[in-house]
Amino acid sequence: GASIRNESLVRVFDLSKDETGCLLVKLLLGNTQEACSWEELRSSEPTYMTVDQIFPGETYYTPVVGADSVSMQVVGLEIPARLDGRSVYELNLREAFRFSAVALDVGGALDVRVQKLQAGARLWVGFEFNTIQTEAMESIQEFLGDLPERLPVRQLALASFAVDERPEWLGKNLVQNRIR
Repeated sequence: GASIRNESLVRVFDLSKDETGCLLVKLLLGNTQEACSWEELRSSEPTYMTVDQIFPGETYYTPVVGADSVSMQVVGLEIPARLDGRSVYELNLREAFRFSAVALDVGGALDVRVQKLQAGARLWVGFEFNTIQTEAMESIQEFLGDLPERLPVRQLALASFAVDERPEWLGKNLVQNRIR
């Protein structure tokens, strides 16, 4: 039983590495629920900050967000018209802009399985740990076309998961396991 479960997890992980695979996994699992709320994600309310106050790629101890939790800063970016209808996969966000899509907020409906961008919607993004602030701001400017004076920021609680589900990860650090 355990070996079948482990092999299934490995195959699902491999499948989910691209947009088509993600869709296939979603259909196989029968999970069509894409929307959720910031409360379910254990996020703080948004705060508008000047860009020099934003430090993406850092983690924080934030008992306000959740009991004894660690959180990361996510930044809300209004999607420009030139990116309307483009897919996250097509844009290659991580390599091109050095950030990952966390959620898409379209008129209050939150989609955590961001596929296609919609002009005017807010894309919430997170940066890799230890991203230098100037690089993050350059990426934001490149994505938006300009760098606004202020941007909305949330503290998003990080969740834990059982590492023993992936035996090949045991005894290795995040870099060795290529986890971002």
